Amino acid sequence: MDETGPGAGPGPEPERLDEPEPEPEPEAGAGAEAPVEGSAGGDDEGESESVEGEGEERQAKAPWHFKLIVVGSVVYLGYRLYQGITWLAHHF
Repeated sequence: MDETGPGAGPGPEPERLDEPEPEPEPEAGAGAEAPVEGSAGGDDEGESESVEGEGEERQAKAPWHFKLIVVGSVVYLGYRLYQGITWLAHHF
């Protein structure tokens, strides 16, 4: 008897969705390196990841919302310093 209907028992194992697929190995004869993640992949000789002559890599820029938080914190703390100085001036 051939049991192929529903509830016939375990069939082939389904693919696991929670496991990432392995990345394919680069071909040995490819010759060119894969572009760095986030780059356009073009041949930009003027723009490199490191500063020429210094041997240091560029650091990533801070996101705009982090800069906004820093500026807001500086303004707030400056205002609180002003309040503290005026409070001291009136109480001594």
